[in-house]
Formats: sequence, C-alpha cells, structure tokens
Amino acid sequence: MNDTIRISTPSLPENLKWVYSISQTLLKEIPLDERTSHFLLVAISEGFTNAVVHGNDMNPDKWVQMTFRIGQDFIRIEVEDEGVLPIHRDIAELTELAGPEEDSGRGLALIKDLVDEVSVETNSEGGNRLVFTRYFENQCRTEAFN
Repeated sequence: MNDTIRISTPSLPENLKWVYSISQTLLKEIPLDERTSHFLLVAISEGFTNAVVHGNDMNPDKWVQMTFRIGQDFIRIEVEDEGVLPIHRDIAELTELAGPEEDSGRGLALIKDLVDEVSVETNSEGGNRLVFTRYFENQCRTEAFN
C-alpha cells in the first residue's frame, strides 16, 4: 500500500471538525489499533490548529493543506500553512512545554509525544510544513500515556 491523499481548506478554526471527520474515516482504513488512531487524531487536530492559529494567523483568506502518505508500515502526515507567521526555530525549541500561564505552546510538544517522528520546516512557497510519522509496528509506544 502506497497512497497519498491531500485535502485543503480555508484557514478557519471551525473547519477542524471537517478535517477531524475526514481523518477519522481515513484512519479506519489502515491497520491501526484504536488507541493509536486516537493519538493520531489528536496530533492531526493539534497540527491543523497550529497551522490556522500560528501559521496563518487566523486569516480566512489563507489555506491549510494536509497530505496523508500511507506506506506499507507507516503513515506520514504533512500540515502546511501559508506562513503569515513563519517558524524560524528548531523543533527541539518548539517542543519545549510552555508554562501553565501561557495561552498556547503545548501543541507541538503533544504531537511529539504521540508520534514517532516530527519536524517543522519551511515549504517552497515560504509557508510552514509540519511533518509527523507514525510507524505501524510502534502502536501504543507513547511513553507519556502508558
């Protein structure tokens, strides 16, 4: 199995329920246990929210594109925004937990705990690309939740 599925949506917070529903349907078609599927849905939700809020600065004229790459033993998800607020820090700095007094900042750290690999980079158009991968053999490996 080697499939690629792309979805694009305007940068509106209310589109999260649409993205969640599509992602949930897609994940039912691949060999994941329920817990791993749930972890991925949380990571997808956080990635989409980060793109809308932080990447596109809640601008409804900007778009978020999500790409699902499904291989024999993995699923890789890319979340791209248009980079109104570009990320110019490395993933280690970005994934440090924000303090409890902060309004945001914990999403990338949560994603990092739920998947096997995560990176943030600049895409060819100058936007941000969050890429995270989960390997099927590592289902339920998440230390933070075991």
